[in-house]
Amino acid sequence: MISPIQDLAIIGCFFLDGNEDWKKSQKVNFDHECGAGYFTFIALGFIPYWWRFAQCLRKVYDDRKKNWVQWINAGKYFSDLCVPLVALELTKENVPENKHKYHTDFWLWMYVAVHFVATTYSYIWDIYMDWGLMRCFDKGKWGLREKISYAPAFYYWGIFSDFVLRYIWILGMFAFGEKDSTFN
Repeated sequence: MISPIQDLAIIGCFFLDGNEDWKKSQKVNFDHECGAGYFTFIALGFIPYWWRFAQCLRKVYDDRKKNWVQWINAGKYFSDLCVPLVALELTKENVPENKHKYHTDFWLWMYVAVHFVATTYSYIWDIYMDWGLMRCFDKGKWGLREKISYAPAFYYWGIFSDFVLRYIWILGMFAFGEKDSTFN
C-alpha cells in the first residue's frame, strides 16, 4: 500500500520537475533534480500508518472498555509512524550545509533501530494475531494453530517469506554494483 503511494512522488518529479527526464528516459535523481521529492516521498509513507493508527484509537474510544488488543495494534502503527519521521530527520542531516558526521551517524543508527523495532513488532503481530500462529505445540503442527486448512509446510513457508519480505529493507542500506546502477 505504501509503495504505490510513494511512487506518486517519483512520478511527480519525473514528469513535472522541468528537466523533462521522461523525454530522455532517465531516472530521477532526488538529490539534485527534485528538492521536495524526497521529503514528499517520505511524507507519503507516513499517511497510511497515521490512518490505521487513528482507526485503532477510534476503536478504543468507541468500545469504551479496556480493549488492550486495539491499544497494542495502535502501538504497532505508532512504531511504523516513527520510521518516516526519523528518516526525515536523517535526510535533513544529510543536506550538504548541515552535514556533520556525528549527527548523521546518530540519525542513521536511530533510523536502523526504529525501523528494526517497527519491523519486528509488525512481524510478530502478523504471525501471532493476524494468522493465529504460534499457539499450538502439538507434534506435526508445532508453532501453528489448532485448526489448519493447508499442509503445515504452507504455513512454515508463510512464516519464512513474511520474515524475509519484512526485513528486505536492510538490503537498501548497502550499495550494490556501480554508483549509477539500478540497485543504488
